[in-house]
Parts: sequence; structure tokens; C-alpha cells
Amino acid sequence: MATDRRGSETPDRPMPRDRVLRIRLPARASQLAVVRRRLESWLDGAGVSAEESAVVALAASEAASNAVEHAYGTDAGWFELVADIDERVLTIVVRDGGEWRRKARGAGGRGLGLIGRLMDELELRRGERGTEVWMRRALVGKQ
Repeated sequence: MATDRRGSETPDRPMPRDRVLRIRLPARASQLAVVRRRLESWLDGAGVSAEESAVVALAASEAASNAVEHAYGTDAGWFELVADIDERVLTIVVRDGGEWRRKARGAGGRGLGLIGRLMDELELRRGERGTEVWMRRALVGKQ
């Protein structure tokens, strides 16, 4: 038996999990912690190390934060996170259905740069139906 990051005993093999994680939530700042916890739990079940899981969760929560801050203004909206691990490569897409709005000059603006440093690949896709932040990372710490 091994122990997980909370100190609980776990089987030596990762717990069974869905191949794809899909989370769709209201675009509110209060939902960012929810998406981070669910992503970290899914990654833990996939056998991803706690250190690498924290890095990935930070990148994903930055992308979700951008959807909350930039996509809708005062209108209600949603954001969605889709994560998939194929072999040892993790792909995450965070999308919204709004229209990208820039923040005021000097306010924020470092999230995409941070995501780019934390992940191996990053692409921002803006379209008529919203914005997608596509990111990929090879999981060196995957068990």
C-alpha cells in the first residue's frame, strides 16, 4: 500500500478513473476552487504525482480564471474544462461561450504567460462561439 497526498492508504496502482474529465460550471470566481479540486482528484486517480498535479492545476485554473474575467462582462456565462491523458501526455482545453474582453491597461495580464511556462504547449483559440485555451504537457511524474 502507498499513501496519497492526504496521508491515506491507497492501493499501489492508481484508482480507476474516467478517461476524460469534463467539468462545466457557471463563470464565477467561486467556481475556480471547485474545478481545481476536481482536476487534482482526477489526476491523483490517474497516478500523476502531487507536484506535477499542482503545476497542471495552477495552469488550468489560470485558464478558467481568464474565462471568468474576460468572457462575459456582467452577463451570466459558463466555462468548461476537458482533460484527457493519452499514454503519458495530458491535454486540457478550457473554453467559454463569451467574447474576449481585455482588462484595463496595467490590470493583470500575466495568466497566459504563466500557463505557457507551466505547460509544454499552449494555444489560444478565439472564435465566434467563444474562446478556447488549449494546453498540453508530457507527464514525467506519472506512475
